[in-house]
Amino acid sequence: MEEKSMTEIIWKREFPKRLQEEMAIHKITKEELANKTGISEVAIMRFINGEAVPKVTTVIDMASAMNCDLLELIDVF
Repeated sequence: MEEKSMTEIIWKREFPKRLQEEMAIHKITKEELANKTGISEVAIMRFINGEAVPKVTTVIDMASAMNCDLLELIDVF
């Protein structure tokens, strides 16, 4: 079984919180974020629930769609 790094554990715990916070700040729904990024609503729900970890390009697309600073989503340390 593959051991997870501390970075991965923290990222998986903190990124969903950051995503939800930024969506609330920018008043964007899952549906709107999906439409603006081309990411499915199911995938966005999985990111919010911590069931999936987005690729870097996906995080960039989400930040752009919300018109927020990328660091607001990824600066978890």
